[in-house]
Amino acid sequence: LLPLSIAAFAMRNRFTRPGTLAAIIAIGYAAIRFPLDFLRLPETEPTRLGLTGGQWGSLVLVVAAGLFMQAGRSRKPSA
Repeated sequence: LLPLSIAAFAMRNRFTRPGTLAAIIAIGYAAIRFPLDFLRLPETEPTRLGLTGGQWGSLVLVVAAGLFMQAGRSRKPSA
């Protein structure tokens, strides 16, 4: 998570719409978390439909962040 935090700090002034950086961080976190959960021992983490709770949460996070970013693109900027 340290590289993700450093990258977010470096990009903090690039986005004018509030929440965009948070959405990017959420997608980055989920992209890291999802494959790492496959390394867990099956006995330590229950699965549902072959995915752990963290992986399901990561999928929800990516969808929510993607919808947030898409909603910002489809809206016209206010004057």
